[in-house]
Amino acid sequence: MSHVLLAEQRPFAQGGHRLCYVDPRDASRCIKVLRQDRSLAKRRRRKGGLKRLRSLDSFDDNLEESRVLESFAQCFPPEVLTHVPKHFGWVDSDRGRGLVVGLLRDEDGRISLSLKQQLWEQGCDETCTGAVKALARVWSTYGVPSRELLLHNLVLQRQAPGRERVVVVDGLGSSDFLPFARWSRGLGQRKAARKIRRLEARIEELLARKQTGGDPGTHGFLRFR
Repeated sequence: MSHVLLAEQRPFAQGGHRLCYVDPRDASRCIKVLRQDRSLAKRRRRKGGLKRLRSLDSFDDNLEESRVLESFAQCFPPEVLTHVPKHFGWVDSDRGRGLVVGLLRDEDGRISLSLKQQLWEQGCDETCTGAVKALARVWSTYGVPSRELLLHNLVLQRQAPGRERVVVVDGLGSSDFLPFARWSRGLGQRKAARKIRRLEARIEELLARKQTGGDPGTHGFLRFR
């Protein structure tokens, strides 16, 4: 496993548990590392019920994402895989072990915006609407397992006119302690369809907040482009 230096680089995005860096070896990839101020033990202690019995590794978002992406590559057709990041394995860094995935960039080479930032800054144009509908169709048809489809975990990539897509960059895999939906395609489809309906409601709510002069917060906005 190679070793890369990230300490002198600014992360372009920050989540609740991870930081995202442009891979200094390849600008078409990003490296996700766990935040050093959010220990896995603390995360487990904050959970209730049966979730406290889970291993520490089960709270490692990088391990979970790697496992899910490898599973998706084996179980789903290209129609689904176009809506999830490409998986390139692991790297050792001065910020800890990092997960390497594809970095989404627009046609102009800039890092693609989250759907939240896109909606807030540019609204929902025809191409954005079409890209969301394409994701909704695939998610519901194949019963893709995911947690809630939050706007800051979705990225709208504008590769070229007519080549826009929404990619789910976080929250993949089942959120259930016992993932019954994986054992029944019909149940998986129904669960995915409900998540899509809630996603559509989130889009409407954010746009309404923008119209009334509300505050979107800082979560889900790029730190630099």
